[in-house]
Amino acid sequence: MPLSHDHIRTTVETYLARHPHERTQLGALLDALDRPTDIASRSTFTGHVTCGAIVIDSLGRVLHVLHLASGKVLAPGGHTEPTDESLPAAALRELHEETGIPPQAVTPWPGYETVPFDIDIHDIDAHPGKDEPGHQHFDLRFLFRLHTANEVEVVLQEEEVGGIEWRPVDRAASPSLREKLLKLPLQVDPETANASALIYNDRGEYLLHLRDYFPGRIWEPGMWSLLGGGREPQDATLEHTVRRELAEEAGLDIADLTPFGTEYACDDAGAVVPIAIYAGRWKHPRTPGAPRTKASTSYGRSRHQPSRGVPRPITSDIRQLLRAPSVPCAAHYRPRSIADDADLSYAWLAGPRR
Repeated sequence: MPLSHDHIRTTVETYLARHPHERTQLGALLDALDRPTDIASRSTFTGHVTCGAIVIDSLGRVLHVLHLASGKVLAPGGHTEPTDESLPAAALRELHEETGIPPQAVTPWPGYETVPFDIDIHDIDAHPGKDEPGHQHFDLRFLFRLHTANEVEVVLQEEEVGGIEWRPVDRAASPSLREKLLKLPLQVDPETANASALIYNDRGEYLLHLRDYFPGRIWEPGMWSLLGGGREPQDATLEHTVRRELAEEAGLDIADLTPFGTEYACDDAGAVVPIAIYAGRWKHPRTPGAPRTKASTSYGRSRHQPSRGVPRPITSDIRQLLRAPSVPCAAHYRPRSIADDADLSYAWLAGPRR
């Protein structure tokens, strides 16, 4: 399924929330998002989205490739494809196609799991041989860290790429990218990323999962939490992580998950753990099925903590979601407590009043 307009708009607006001073210079992109055209399609010559992968190695160098078509040294990247599940996934696919570096060899930089590190608009010359007029690329660049300890094997896409180069950040080809990279604390190793889903329905309710009360054995015991979990080796992107967790924990398949933001939590050791949050609408009339994880099935449902709370970051996420213009919701919200039923594993939490 092609990347949705809402997915792209939410990603851009999340970026602009961090860089409000760039709203004017990204005006052409915002105008394109207001038009009823497929901004993800390379045949939309009023301007379309491309995705780039900014990869930093253990020495703090930035990966560049020589693009044969333009003759320029740039970050790996290119057009989106209908099979791309998200914008970061498009960047990872281009990285693999152009350099042979697999998605599993990199990890998203903390805080940039779903949000572009940089967005750039540049003009593309007309290509009469391909019947392509001059147009603009709206380039969304996602930041990754090369986490393999060994030198990664590079296999170039010979028809498009003439070579690679690892450059110090102060020699990054893009001025806007260089400016941001110089402010980045490169010596900080990224933490392992996690992903959760903020699922809502048309009644203005939000799906929570009741975690069993086993202190020291599971995360946030006895608390209501969003569905989700940690990235595993087979997960190419964090969207793959959250989709796998939704299927494992509740048998859910949400058609359109949209990157929403990043939440920060502390583990039992006190370390800060970034959690990528995806939002999606539950469109089915029935309640999600029984839990499928081994934690839920083998631990049983009889040892829940009597007093169950909702962690503060979750309520903050809900309030932020209600402010997002692209997310439909009911007209009225009445806060209510979740029924204290010892056998309940899932519940819909009514959202706060706007």
